[in-house]
Amino acid sequence: MPRLRREIFLALRLDDLSYEEIAERTGLSVKQVERHVARSMLTLLDAVDGRAPQPWWKRLFRRVVARLRR
Repeated sequence: MPRLRREIFLALRLDDLSYEEIAERTGLSVKQVERHVARSMLTLLDAVDGRAPQPWWKRLFRRVVARLRR
């Protein structure tokens, strides 16, 4: 996982910072912070699943389709 993405994820989860606070500290927009968090969560889920890494949009699409089939 890229350094910035890891730092954003840890700031959210461990330091309990809001998206707005993280955006101010990193110079990113709130939307960019949200994207980094979503992508880091997908990366972690794939690591737990033991699957080969795929682009984030393919992983998201796979999960959305799986939820729709339930």
